[in-house]
Parts: sequence; C-alpha cells; structure tokens
Amino acid sequence: MRFIGFDREQEAITWARNQLGAKVPCFCRAVSSVDSSDEFVCVMVLSNFGSDNVDLHVASKRGSWITSQEFIRMYNFILHYVFDTLKALRATALIREDNTKARSFVSKLGFTQEGLMRKAFNGDNLCIYGILKEDFENHKWYRSL
Repeated sequence: MRFIGFDREQEAITWARNQLGAKVPCFCRAVSSVDSSDEFVCVMVLSNFGSDNVDLHVASKRGSWITSQEFIRMYNFILHYVFDTLKALRATALIREDNTKARSFVSKLGFTQEGLMRKAFNGDNLCIYGILKEDFENHKWYRSL
C-alpha cells in the first residue's frame, strides 16, 4: 500500500461517497492510500469545516486494509491538517451503531464516544466520536511532522 496524500483528491472523494453510500458535502478534502494497482484502499474525507470542528469520514475497500505503518502515516497527516492547518479544536466521526469494528478502531485512535444520534442515517443510529487536539498530541501514534 502506498500513501498518496491529497493526490487524486476528487476521484478519492467520489470513491468514498460510493463506499459509504452517503453524500459527502461538496466542500471537503480527502487523503488516500492505494494498492499496487493504484486502486483506492482507504480514503479519509474531511467535511463541514468550522472554526471549532471538522467532520472525519473513513472509507475502506472491503476485504483489504492498509498496513499499520501506512495508516499511522495517514492518521498523523490528516489530524495534523485538522489541528495545525485548519486550527480546529476537534474532529468528529459519526459511525453506524452496528459497525462495532469501526467503533473499536476509532477508540484505539484516541476518539471518545460522546453520544448517539437516533435514526440519523438511512434509519440507522449513529454514534458520535470526538478527538481534541490535546488527545491527539498525547496519543501513542502521534508523530510530529
């Protein structure tokens, strides 16, 4: 797997929309990793930019995942962008309540479950997870760029 950052951004956003089955707002940024065939494996999309908060969406190719090293690189790149470039105070991730793997995964990334939005996406409940800049900076995977 290979991290490509903001390269092929519009294509990555379209791919993430299809994977997630959701409309991603027009104004967003996306970083991604591709496999040896240049096919997307993982895309992280930032949307709903505000002075305090940025929403984070993660889409991955079913049946495959990027290496831990590549994911840590993406994780640091995207959260440094949120906190250092955009100057947001927090990032928010919304995850379907029944997606226990994703919920466990974001918890390992330092996100804290903050609430539940009932019937918020196609009739499914969404769990609200957040991470603050200080949580990110104190996380074991934090790397300064």
